[in-house]
Amino acid sequence: MIRLKLIATIDTLNMKPRDFQEYGDPDSGQGYNYLYEIIGLAKYNPLFANVRMVKDGYAKEFYSTGHNGLFQRVRTTTREFEKAFCNGEFGALQAKVYGNICKSANRSLAQEQYLHKRNQNGDEWLLPLIQEAADAEGVKRPSGSTEFYNWSPKRAYGKYLQSMTKKAIGEGWDDIVAHNYKGQSGYGLPIVGRTLNG
Repeated sequence: MIRLKLIATIDTLNMKPRDFQEYGDPDSGQGYNYLYEIIGLAKYNPLFANVRMVKDGYAKEFYSTGHNGLFQRVRTTTREFEKAFCNGEFGALQAKVYGNICKSANRSLAQEQYLHKRNQNGDEWLLPLIQEAADAEGVKRPSGSTEFYNWSPKRAYGKYLQSMTKKAIGEGWDDIVAHNYKGQSGYGLPIVGRTLNG
């Protein structure tokens, strides 16, 4: 049985960058594979009614500023959605974090890409809906939009756990190599070295 645990709630009004400043080493070679859900979007845009906005993503352990990569990335993406769909209102949305595994960068990227290779372009992939909503608003699509799915957090967490198996990590890394070290969306990945182990 899958037990879902809320790890953190991130917003853009009450949480400031100083709250996740850890003065960490941006060259640690580590990275987060994270999982979270954005809450509150349907209040501002009816296209998101009855849609669960769950994202599986990657962030370096620390940004160049020394900030915690997970909190920085999640807050930044949440803010992008507020700018696009909530009239720029700070605190309009919340992000509920359910996964925060921090391992070697390549392993975390392999986990993330394993999941996206098997789910992007499917019926529950939210990029087409996000693009439709952005077009209707006459705004640029928020960054990070390619990694959202219409899944319940519990279902997403099951997929997240599956991506951590030895088999999945190996297949995820093979996917990365086959795509010339680019992700499923065509962007270069911040790998460390050219092998799974760096």
